[in-house]
Amino acid sequence: MKKGMNWLLILAIISFSLSGCYVTSQGISRIPDGISRIELRARQRAIILQRDNLFLEQDTMLLNQVKRNISSLGVISQRQGYKIILNNRYYLPITFKIVLLNSGYKVKSSETAYNLSSQQFQNIYLLPGTYSVTFWNGGKQIGQARLMTINGQKKFYQGLDCYGFIYMPEY
Repeated sequence: MKKGMNWLLILAIISFSLSGCYVTSQGISRIPDGISRIELRARQRAIILQRDNLFLEQDTMLLNQVKRNISSLGVISQRQGYKIILNNRYYLPITFKIVLLNSGYKVKSSETAYNLSSQQFQNIYLLPGTYSVTFWNGGKQIGQARLMTINGQKKFYQGLDCYGFIYMPEY
């Protein structure tokens, strides 16, 4: 046989041996005997739906826990989330820029900003996740960014109940 014929023969053998196989996340597998491709696809879709339903149940349980914690504090807001205290102890007005780093929720905007004058408190409500907080005055960042993790654990800031707090120190 010629060299080109050998490669053609090898290709034909490989394609014949792979017919009836399907690709999974673990690699190439054979379709089990007695199951059609349509039934296989239906089973794969069912597994994906079950996984998505489990994630939805987890998210629902977490949101219900957030609502219970909010109502236990006696504070309900339109945003629905955990109570966070912002405090500007600096002598100048400060803008707190809060950026969501990671969360299990889809949010429209991952960055919010709050302007606080000197010695001012403000309560905000955030969903669980990790946030980066930076302090700005006059378009310039002051100090270093800080990480804030909201996980539903109750904290106290100057005798006030909250689930997190961040303050700009006095210089």
